[in-house]
Amino acid sequence: MIEILELFLTAIAIGVSSAVVLGADPVKWILKLLRLDQFKLFKCFLCFGFWYSLGLLLLLDIELIYAFIFAGVGAYTSEKTHRKLLEL
Repeated sequence: MIEILELFLTAIAIGVSSAVVLGADPVKWILKLLRLDQFKLFKCFLCFGFWYSLGLLLLLDIELIYAFIFAGVGAYTSEKTHRKLLEL
């Protein structure tokens, strides 16, 4: 049970970090310079949050099924964090 809670909190932290990373001006500038800003992966915080979370969870050696489940949690957190940051 503790392991699931740790994964849940880790996914939330990764989701928040992905929203901050993709929303940062230097990252936007680099994506524009490399012409990667036209791809949906780098426009959509939900998409970026999912793949960013999945990659980091797999690097943390999480089982594949748990990685996919908690990547969804990270993606949802990334989208909600982005919307809250826009309200500020």
